[in-house]
Amino acid sequence: MVREVRGKTGVLFGFCKDWKRVDEDSPGLPMVGLVSPSKDYKTLSGTELAEKDMDLRVRLIFMNRLHESIAGTASVCLAAASCVKDSVVQKVVSRTGDVLRIGHPSGITPAKVKAHPINEAPFVKFEYLGFSRTARRLMDCTAYYPQSTLENFDDHVNRGETDTLPAVIHE
Repeated sequence: MVREVRGKTGVLFGFCKDWKRVDEDSPGLPMVGLVSPSKDYKTLSGTELAEKDMDLRVRLIFMNRLHESIAGTASVCLAAASCVKDSVVQKVVSRTGDVLRIGHPSGITPAKVKAHPINEAPFVKFEYLGFSRTARRLMDCTAYYPQSTLENFDDHVNRGETDTLPAVIHE
């Protein structure tokens, strides 16, 4: 079902010509999100989350598998959709205020949104939309290299001959 939705949307958006080839022609786009009202659940790490701590739940399908969190762009799109009258997202959201708290498999991500209804298309004007990105450690490692790489290192540096040092120790 999700593949068919992605495929048919992919054809409409011009990502592929035949919806049955969406996996080969456009594996990452379009993303499909499944939204539902907030509810208690356990994260992938086993942390229990309470319904009162989120405004909706979402499961994002990306690259044909369940995304372990929520993409930043998807969080902003959800925040925007939560302000569009009668949208699917607006109908399931319990948000009050300028922050949409999105429950996903790894936890809760806040997205900021402030909008005002207007009388002409698109019938909403956004004052701001945004999300925070956290830094995470990608690697913690030790590099091993031959002792000969550093032989006479100090002598070369003291003489200003850094251009003759092996490339691996240049900054």
